[in-house]
Amino acid sequence: MRPVRRFAILLLSTFGIATATFAVDPDRCNALLEGRTLTFVNGPVKIPTKYRVERGPRTSFDRIDTYDLQKMLGEHGNKIDAALYEDANTILFLSDGADVIDRLGPAIAQEFPKKTVVSAELDIVEDGFLNNWGLIRIDNTRPFPAKDDSFDRVILRRGMCVCHHGRCCAGFKPASPDARNFLRQVVRILNKKDPHALAVLHGMYDVGMGEIWAWSTFLDEIAKTEPIRYRMMMDRQGMFHSILIQPAPPRQ
Repeated sequence: MRPVRRFAILLLSTFGIATATFAVDPDRCNALLEGRTLTFVNGPVKIPTKYRVERGPRTSFDRIDTYDLQKMLGEHGNKIDAALYEDANTILFLSDGADVIDRLGPAIAQEFPKKTVVSAELDIVEDGFLNNWGLIRIDNTRPFPAKDDSFDRVILRRGMCVCHHGRCCAGFKPASPDARNFLRQVVRILNKKDPHALAVLHGMYDVGMGEIWAWSTFLDEIAKTEPIRYRMMMDRQGMFHSILIQPAPPRQ
């Protein structure tokens, strides 16, 4: 079997991506999460050095503010503050950018070589892995190719912005079934066994009270069956910044 075809079969089977030829196997974890190292078909890629990570103490879900999140995401010229990545073993960056220089995943993977970091994007040429960093194709309107409770951090930058003729940058209409299903997928893959697991769904532009109400309604619905809590984060001007989702603390 040709090496390229063998790699494609391994990738499709380990991530459980459904095709006409290969069936989804939910009991198999992807190669990266199992600790196996793969390389890109076309060889290694250069890890960008645009971002410099600054370490700090972990910030709690209840005390974090949008200034912390802006440093975490590298927004508004801030250097990346890795405090919210420090205690995570597996990290997923949704819609991490088709431009390799703009991605956060490689910078975090390089800073924390013992962590598993995955960048996901719809418009990529090929899936692949390099050491502890993976690049996979994800359509935010369809089920994610990852197992339940796979990631301690799920990060979406700018994806909740409503900038595409009434659609979010992540590809769905804010109050649509696709938006509800997207939030369900985020909750599904967030590691609800880790009380410090955290999802940050960011997007500051053109988000009004209608969108906030719809997302709150969806998350309230999800919270009836999943052990989660969430916060709608506002910036200092009172505008929407992001959604935080975390496993709910155990009841006393």
